[in-house]
Amino acid sequence: MSRTAREILEQHIEENGISIPISGSIRAFCRDLAADHEQTANAFRHMYYSMIEEKEQAEEEEEEIAEPPPMSAQGLRRLDRDYFYNDLNDLYMIFLPDLGTVQVEGEAIRSMKRAYSSHVGNGETINEIAQRFGWRRRDFHNLKTAMGWVHDEDPYTDEEHAGRSLDDRLTDFASLQRAEFERAQRKKEWKGIVDEAKEYRALKENTIVPLARFVAENPPRKDRDIIAPLDPSDDPFMAVFSPSDAHLHKFSKDGHGFDQAKRDLLSSTETLIARVEKKGAPNRVVLVLGNDWFHVDTSQGQTTAGTPQDLDGNPGAPMVTQCYEVAAEMIDRLRSLGGSVDVVIVPSNHGEWSDYHLHAGLRFGYRDIDSVQILGDMRPRQYLTYGKNIIGLEHGDGAKATDLPLIMAKECREEWGRALYSYWLTGHRHHLKEIDCGAVVMQAPSIARTDRWHDKRGYVLSERANICYLFDPGRGHTDRMIAIL
Repeated sequence: MSRTAREILEQHIEENGISIPISGSIRAFCRDLAADHEQTANAFRHMYYSMIEEKEQAEEEEEEIAEPPPMSAQGLRRLDRDYFYNDLNDLYMIFLPDLGTVQVEGEAIRSMKRAYSSHVGNGETINEIAQRFGWRRRDFHNLKTAMGWVHDEDPYTDEEHAGRSLDDRLTDFASLQRAEFERAQRKKEWKGIVDEAKEYRALKENTIVPLARFVAENPPRKDRDIIAPLDPSDDPFMAVFSPSDAHLHKFSKDGHGFDQAKRDLLSSTETLIARVEKKGAPNRVVLVLGNDWFHVDTSQGQTTAGTPQDLDGNPGAPMVTQCYEVAAEMIDRLRSLGGSVDVVIVPSNHGEWSDYHLHAGLRFGYRDIDSVQILGDMRPRQYLTYGKNIIGLEHGDGAKATDLPLIMAKECREEWGRALYSYWLTGHRHHLKEIDCGAVVMQAPSIARTDRWHDKRGYVLSERANICYLFDPGRGHTDRMIAIL
């Protein structure tokens, strides 16, 4: 029995002097009372049903109060979004959990929408936008959630779509794409500048500076310390030593590396010097370096183009300084032939940048030695003249051999016109070969041992050898000396 009904019954019993106690439910009380007091029971039944009606009416009133207000209520407008846009002042009113209701300028909202959209560029991340516009990350996250933004959405707000024509939006979108293209291009250019600066700094610190220090601390020997020169030959000639494709730090398939390559190179050069000495001192000695003097060109043990190699040693300054030492030793041994030694460095595919370092190191090291001249400007093709001879030097990985005579005629028109004999000295292919195609193209053998790749491809048929070419000033190429290893 509810409290209200009990209070009503107790009040009624007290007012009418009824002595029946109230217990249990109203229905049980009325049933017991009806047996002896019919009129009283009827009155209580009437009272009971009156209370039921009052209760139902109260519940109906509560239900009416819980109903949402009608949308037609005067001055009332419901928003289906978490922000409000005031187009008169171009301001957005947005509720953010951490900040409450905030006011944001329309231009800022539109700029952030364009930055967040992946239809313009790749779409900036939340962190990038927060940093660019000075927002806290969580505040921008709450803002874009309130605005309903996603990356894969066009760069315009709902208000722009409603207030701008289609043609206007299309024209503006094209401008946005162009601006994004220019920004991405500038970003890429700047990244390239930064990357190049980092590469140069690493190159300078890891190679150039250590090499310069080594050259300064280890100067070449003076002329007086070299073996006394030979008597000049009755017939003047030029000796061109071309230790092509040395690959000094190659790790061969039989386990040999730099030390063995150095011994092979110097011993074969001594053999050639001894043979030249039998003819007397040449009036000109040329040493052709480069031509894959270096086996790799990067700190990762790769060629200039990025091809990994089997390597003996650590790339960088240690390798460059070791190759410099061998080159200096070669120059000093050739100085014993008398006269001067002209050094030409031919850039090559395995160590193009390292060839530049060698060139700079030798120019610095031999700057005070009158009997040694470091020639050339490190072009892919370089030229020597001797009497009626013109001799082109190229590694062999560039122009076709049959095109080299016409290239010589184009690049050295005057010298080629005066010469009776024209030659090209190349390498790269690791075997001896000669082609007469308007100029004689003489391909030098290699002194390098076979590595795993050459062994797998079957490039094992050629003899390892060092070579020296002899030229007469009036009769052209007269002889070549080969030291087989």
